[in-house]
Amino acid sequence: HARAEQREGVIDHLHSEVDLLRRGERRGLLRPLLVQTSRLRNDLLRQAEDLPDDFDAERARVLLRSYAESVELTLEDNGVVTFAPEAGDQFEPRLHRRVGGEPTSDPALAGRVARVRRSGYLDSDANMPIAPAEVVLFMPASDPGAGSSGGAEPASTNDERKES
Repeated sequence: HARAEQREGVIDHLHSEVDLLRRGERRGLLRPLLVQTSRLRNDLLRQAEDLPDDFDAERARVLLRSYAESVELTLEDNGVVTFAPEAGDQFEPRLHRRVGGEPTSDPALAGRVARVRRSGYLDSDANMPIAPAEVVLFMPASDPGAGSSGGAEPASTNDERKES
């Protein structure tokens, strides 16, 4: 009976060590991302305090794009790259998610990418998508659902430009 209690004590101790190692490993893996995200937050707060009174929409677009580039660099530093197909590229279900349709009279374009709504994200080490690129596809003009996505198309954003 004493041996069984001792064995259970050893097992409990080993479980607690494994949990401690897992937390440390996770913290170590996330640390670079957390540091860069913290810097980005501080930059955003500093910029918010220093905005001039005549700050206009164009300057806001430039500033927001610079922060998007900072996030992109942070992702790249952690093995994630952004991708976006070109207009006319073949639809790839593994990498793309259809969010709408656009009518075309050219049958050769049917089922191909018309435009990118949002870039996708790819784990560069595993070559696996983390998030698919959201795309609008060309649909035959005779297709009654060509201009509609059946409610799947989110509200329009300013992110319809190609990002790569």
